Amino acid sequence: ARQLVAMFSMVLSSFKTCWKTIDMRFSPADELSFSLSLQPEIASLFRYCSSAVSLVIAVVFPPIFIQERRRRDHPFSWSSDDPRTLFFTAVAANFVLFSFMVLASSARTKWKWLMSWNWERVCLSTVVGSLMPSLFLVSRYHSSKICG
Repeated sequence: ARQLVAMFSMVLSSFKTCWKTIDMRFSPADELSFSLSLQPEIASLFRYCSSAVSLVIAVVFPPIFIQERRRRDHPFSWSSDDPRTLFFTAVAANFVLFSFMVLASSARTKWKWLMSWNWERVCLSTVVGSLMPSLFLVSRYHSSKICG
């Protein structure tokens, strides 16, 4: 058992030595200053992306909603029995979320508000927060269209 521990320790120290020679990361101070230097650009790009998402939803969503409301065989109604309610709620919530992010990122880039926000995390959490429910609801919506 001691030989195994000694061998493992030797392999681990060799790995650490090898890793130090190929490790190209910044020092923590350099990493922080680099990250902070990119915050305005991230907020600005996220403003454009959020604007595009909001615009697509604003253009695509109303015709789908109107078409579902005008169906003769099974018109859409806001009820818990209709699976389209969850879908339309998720799409509307995404529109509100991305519209808010347009305002927030505009406040960051134009008026220098929200400077303490980590925009990398804000962008990631917004995208993940909008996609996760949508992934589950889209499949339920399409299965309801297929199965009636």
